Amino acid sequence: QQNPGQHALRQAYARALIQSQRPAEAAREFRLLTEATPDNPAPWLALGAIELDLKHIPAAEAALHEALKRLDTPAAGSDSEIRARADGRRNVWLLLSQAAEQRGDLKAAEAALQKVDGGGLEVDFRRASLLARQGKLAEGRKLLQPAADASDKDARAALLAEAQLLREHRDFAGSLAVLKAATARFPGDTDLIYEQAMMAERVGRFEEMETLLRRVIELKPDHHHAYNALGYSLADRNLRLSEAKQLIER
Repeated sequence: QQNPGQHALRQAYARALIQSQRPAEAAREFRLLTEATPDNPAPWLALGAIELDLKHIPAAEAALHEALKRLDTPAAGSDSEIRARADGRRNVWLLLSQAAEQRGDLKAAEAALQKVDGGGLEVDFRRASLLARQGKLAEGRKLLQPAADASDKDARAALLAEAQLLREHRDFAGSLAVLKAATARFPGDTDLIYEQAMMAERVGRFEEMETLLRRVIELKPDHHHAYNALGYSLADRNLRLSEAKQLIER
């Protein structure tokens, strides 16, 4: 019989596996945690999220419903515990909406969104994705475009969400245009510049991609993804192979 310390250690190990891009192994660890601590909703929620990433939709939905049963059970607790349960329910319904969308049941996906307490960008993104699946991409984009009085943080998040929506629905040129607008508003944001570079590569604008990646490296010399992206792009196109090797080995 494992003690709580062992459970915490297993959970930390499972999360480390996720960080290491080993989701199938992480799912196994969380599955063991659901057996060891069946009344705890957290492992069920984590397992459901991983199964969804793995495209195991029935398994994901089963785990998420198990999490929901435990989160919906009335329980006393501190304010922080009550908030944590509310956050958990919100996450479950968002994931259930995503699962329903992935199996093509758009009505169930929208019904799940109706159960999410409060609004926010995550809910808007899921609704925008549902609209796009119905051929209403322009209408979905409007849900994500930042308000004129939005804070910088909210505007940045909204622009990234709009670019992601367009990318997921294969409007790569549109996604690139949104990312250009984002980097124009936030010119020193290396993460945005990097995303713009990756989308420029996607549409075959390699010179633009290279310029952007060199800008990222100039602003943030330890941005390893930029070195790798530039190096592998040069190598894939059989250009400046010596430089490509140096970039990849940085």
